[in-house]
Amino acid sequence: MTLDAPHCNPQTTAQMHQAGGQYVIQVKENQPLLLTQCQHVAATAVPLGSHDACEKGHGRLTTREGQCFDMRALSLAPRWSDSGVHTLVVMKRHTLTLTTQKTTCETAYYISNQARNTDPQAQAMALTGAIRQHWHVESDNWIRDVTFDEDNVKTTSANQAQGMGCLRSLAMRLLIEGQVYITGRPPRRRDWYANLLAHPEFTFHLKESLQADLPARATPILDQARRRAIIAAIHQKRGVYQKVAAWVEHSPLVSVELLPP
Repeated sequence: MTLDAPHCNPQTTAQMHQAGGQYVIQVKENQPLLLTQCQHVAATAVPLGSHDACEKGHGRLTTREGQCFDMRALSLAPRWSDSGVHTLVVMKRHTLTLTTQKTTCETAYYISNQARNTDPQAQAMALTGAIRQHWHVESDNWIRDVTFDEDNVKTTSANQAQGMGCLRSLAMRLLIEGQVYITGRPPRRRDWYANLLAHPEFTFHLKESLQADLPARATPILDQARRRAIIAAIHQKRGVYQKVAAWVEHSPLVSVELLPP
């Protein structure tokens, strides 16, 4: 089970450990002594295993470095004695924004009661993978709670609540996993296109039954072969075939990327 820092307390970890479960919990300033000890181990000890990953998407190049350390020799406070704290996982994330060349670095610390196995590299991959999946879930929950204000949406029946939940999931999938394009009929002047070229980051508005303001970034698509493929696909999806060559030559075309909160 992966949990956020507010759940990092001896009562929670001891209950899970004594019940035979496994946990991976983030350590933050709400446990200052434990956080300091984790930082010391990460700075001085030799990692048991590590796993690195790099991905490019949404206008960013992200490198993640995960390392696992043995915490059994550490003198933790007595209140952690029933928690079976065994492993420290340190996650470092370096993000390069390609348009601005701005780099950000983050380091996160996690404790786990998972014992060392015979393949430290595989264990490091499994633990860092669980943390990465947890980040995905939390990002989705943040969008639901803050962007869609899901907790304050009032419904009159269980079926209606389920239906609205499905609509929110669909919107998230279209905007996050899929791709959204903006274009327009040629050859008219497009002020919105000039605005997006000058200010690529903007607010994407969802209206009507599903309303939300989502931070987004527009990227112009200029390559002719790519423009032709995208515009042809748009026309096919809409069931219209209107002078594709003219659209490719003269229509503005941008891709929309949903930015993280």
